[in-house]
Amino acid sequence: YADLSRLPLEALDYVVVDTETTGLNIKRDDIVQIGAVRIVGGKVLEGDSFERLVNPGRPIPKESIRFHGVTDDMVAHTPGIDEILGEFLDYAGDAVLVGHNIAFDLSFMNRTRKVENPALDTMLLSIGAFARRRDHTLDALAEHFKEPVTDRHTALGDAELTARLFLRLLPELDRAGARHFGDAQDLCADSAERIREMRPYG
Repeated sequence: YADLSRLPLEALDYVVVDTETTGLNIKRDDIVQIGAVRIVGGKVLEGDSFERLVNPGRPIPKESIRFHGVTDDMVAHTPGIDEILGEFLDYAGDAVLVGHNIAFDLSFMNRTRKVENPALDTMLLSIGAFARRRDHTLDALAEHFKEPVTDRHTALGDAELTARLFLRLLPELDRAGARHFGDAQDLCADSAERIREMRPYG
């Protein structure tokens, strides 16, 4: 990945990923679904996707099932995260990982196996590209770009939506002066710093 920072964003291969989990606690909760699609040459590759259910090894809370629809029965006979994460990383290869608030997904993955791929966060890129906008959720971005929303809160559905939004963000990033991967990483770091400064202490 040494010279990646100097490469134009359009020239890179990406795997856009999303996870569904038993809850929002990074230390205590577990992944129940991983979905991903691939972007090559500035296009989402049709028919090239990754979608796996993951057995978390414990009951899935009802409030989480209401959110993503993954039930205990659905994961009863699926492998655990060790095996599925290995499959996902094989699928991703050397691609740059992209996700909406990807730090959340990577925090869960890194508990099992350190993910070495470089990554970009569409939420942080949106903050960098649209400094005056207050709402940078996936739904707000979809509304802004008039991208259709289907299969929301399924890992693959959200990965597909994030991929389309990432491609729509690229011209905005170009306008913001982020044409190369290193620029985009800097923009993400600046946005993360802005979030930290906005949060009250304690």
